[in-house]
Amino acid sequence: MKKFILVPVLLLTLAVASNSALAQKKKAVTSQKPVSEQNTNLATSAVASEKKEYVAEQLTDEQALEMVTQQLEAATGQVASVEAPVADENRIYTVVDASAQFPGGTTALNQFIATNLHYPKEAKKENISGKVYTKLLIEKDGSISSIQMIKGLGHGCDQEAIRVIKSMPNWKPAHQQESIVRSYYMLQVNFDSSLSK
Repeated sequence: MKKFILVPVLLLTLAVASNSALAQKKKAVTSQKPVSEQNTNLATSAVASEKKEYVAEQLTDEQALEMVTQQLEAATGQVASVEAPVADENRIYTVVDASAQFPGGTTALNQFIATNLHYPKEAKKENISGKVYTKLLIEKDGSISSIQMIKGLGHGCDQEAIRVIKSMPNWKPAHQQESIVRSYYMLQVNFDSSLSK
């Protein structure tokens, strides 16, 4: 009948006892994923404070190394995997990988506004100039479903800006992680009384 001895093993002591094998294993583990200094301190204190009793006749260097590696991975959380978040179908993005775009780009957008904008009579009479700031909701099909006035000028300029925006063709929708998404787009419409007809 074999005799087994209960040996209290302090993991830190195991690490010192098998220093050459452990050093090689630690080098391999840390070269795969760098561990921050804070996590290293956390792992060291967790390993040092963890006392366990093991039943064994002889603990080999490989067994000790495996136990220390498992404890180190558990303490630092390096084993956990992170999955990419699933995009919500109805979520409206404010920051995207590729913004929504007017067909033909910014130059075409500016040309469209300049061609279709009619300076309101009241604004012309009062010599009103400035910018109307709007927030558009561009849907997945490129349509504009919502126009929110952020800062207006009054004197008919706000209504004219909304009229021109509503007459726009569908935009190229935004993309996030290679998916077409709904997004907000900030658009300013310039009113310059010196250029009015």
